[in-house]
Amino acid sequence: MVENMTNEINNIKLMRVTKNDLALLMDWRMRPEISKTLFTNPIITMDSQRKWYEKLKQDKSQIRWIIFYENIPIGSVYIVDIDLANHRCESGIFIAEKQFNSIELYMNVHWNMFEYIFDKLELNRVFAYIMSENTAVIKLSKYMGLDIEGTLKQHTYKEGVFHDVVIVGITKQKWNAFKQKVNILKYYIE
Repeated sequence: MVENMTNEINNIKLMRVTKNDLALLMDWRMRPEISKTLFTNPIITMDSQRKWYEKLKQDKSQIRWIIFYENIPIGSVYIVDIDLANHRCESGIFIAEKQFNSIELYMNVHWNMFEYIFDKLELNRVFAYIMSENTAVIKLSKYMGLDIEGTLKQHTYKEGVFHDVVIVGITKQKWNAFKQKVNILKYYIE
């Protein structure tokens, strides 16, 4: 775990995914400890990664970043299903490198994303889907200011089991009130 993360404000950067990141993303997404929180069990090849990346470059409904601590890639954050007509999007994150995993980093990446979503993209709502078994992330989401908006019963079928999915979200109005109560470490977002 990174010690004194509060002193490392300038050392966190969110850089857009490039073709040079494809092998790393493939490795991360196929790790069991990461794929267990995803809605699929990805079997990815470099060929499928290249095809995905070519689509990503043209897709205005999503933005994906690699999280860097100093110059070390440690995870990924994304916004998808950007809906300009309804002023909303979905967001997600994973910290892949365990030694950098901290609640403070996780919260601050999310809070920086909220600022980006509400101020730069001028959207009104961000939400996320979380497997109901991931109780720690659901609890942390509440602590970060998101509301639990509901549960989709048996929404996802994975590894022979139906899973409930919890929806969490926050609006720009709630975020503007909530952010007055927290100290946000500002990160560079490309």
